[in-house]
Amino acid sequence: MELNLFPELILHAGGRFDYHSTFGHALSPRVALIYSPSSRTVFKYLFGEAFRAPNSYEEFYNDRYFVALPPRTLRPERIVSNEFVLERSVVPWLTVTADGF
Repeated sequence: MELNLFPELILHAGGRFDYHSTFGHALSPRVALIYSPSSRTVFKYLFGEAFRAPNSYEEFYNDRYFVALPPRTLRPERIVSNEFVLERSVVPWLTVTADGF
């Protein structure tokens, strides 16, 4: 979804829905707020969440002779990210980017 709040301010929003038979469902939102004070400068704030369930290799160790469960129960991983970006077009063929997260 894209929403033009003002001519120089745009909001992008989206997400991903995952369902895993063992761990249930997870919603991972993603949001970007983009501010362009001029045609050569852009500020961005990016937010996102992600979900990853353990795969079969991580859940069951196999060394050709036996299959063993891990020493503790594995759970899905969830991360949250925040990122700030400044892009400045110096000349038509050169853009400088500063990024912090």
